[in-house]
Amino acid sequence: MTIPMLISKYQKRVIETTLKEDFSIFSQVNKMMVANDVGLDLEAADGSDAAIRAWFETYMLPYINVANVCYSTSGCWGKYQNTRMLNGNNFTDCKINLGCGTNWISFVMNNGTMVALDIGNNKQLRDIFGVDSTASTCLKMYVDVNGDKKPNKFGVDIFLMTFTEDGFAPAGYSKTPAQLKQNCSPGQTGYWCMTYVKNAGWVIPDNIWKLRND
Repeated sequence: MTIPMLISKYQKRVIETTLKEDFSIFSQVNKMMVANDVGLDLEAADGSDAAIRAWFETYMLPYINVANVCYSTSGCWGKYQNTRMLNGNNFTDCKINLGCGTNWISFVMNNGTMVALDIGNNKQLRDIFGVDSTASTCLKMYVDVNGDKKPNKFGVDIFLMTFTEDGFAPAGYSKTPAQLKQNCSPGQTGYWCMTYVKNAGWVIPDNIWKLRND
């Protein structure tokens, strides 16, 4: 192999390994929620910024190791380009420096992963995250596995996860294998690549990895 090919292979493996680690961390958060009989009761608190922050600081933050936390401020999300979908279009719900959503909570994990949190509704949960739930409110999670580095693209280094009253789920959780493959392919959004990569044994498809510089 040439040196560029070796570097590319190494970078891909680092992202795959970190993504698997991140999934394990948030799965553990979910287990602690279940053990403590804690639900994502943001709706009861009107989904306010204070309610989201209180939930995060009480039920998530104690179970993850973070280097920095930001509340609607810069410093915990990528500073380069807008987040893009696999088809190359910008995902306008993500803002440079701040995160994704409207009123952001973002944090940097000790392994370098950057995460942006925001409140979401049932339609977003179904259409963007590919998760069927009776919950009317969800906590949207945008996970940038390689932190403050390019390409900032769904399915390559950014993946979606969510917490609802039903628990934790990776984006695409409710979709069929055929639907996942279709969504996580060139020319598509890549929203559901989280479950697709998970089901493939934490391996990002080569045809998706090749899109990182497009």
